[in-house]
Amino acid sequence: MDQSFSKIKTVTAAMKNNFSLVYGYYALGFYTGLLLPRFCLYKSVSNISGKMTMVFSNTPGPLKPFIYKGKNGEIIRNLHS
Repeated sequence: MDQSFSKIKTVTAAMKNNFSLVYGYYALGFYTGLLLPRFCLYKSVSNISGKMTMVFSNTPGPLKPFIYKGKNGEIIRNLHS
């Protein structure tokens, strides 16, 4: 977790600094969805999502335990969020 926090801060800082770009992508997607026929959208989503590696699961909870360092330096493992 200690190593991940620095990476998360970097990414979220970049997103906060590029608010207009994020909002522009949102607006582009929203209005494209209103104007184009659905088969065009389904085709493009199908092509793009085939290249993604993110997976959603209906199983609740993390697959691997979260590992924290306690106040006294002890290692805490947690499978619940």
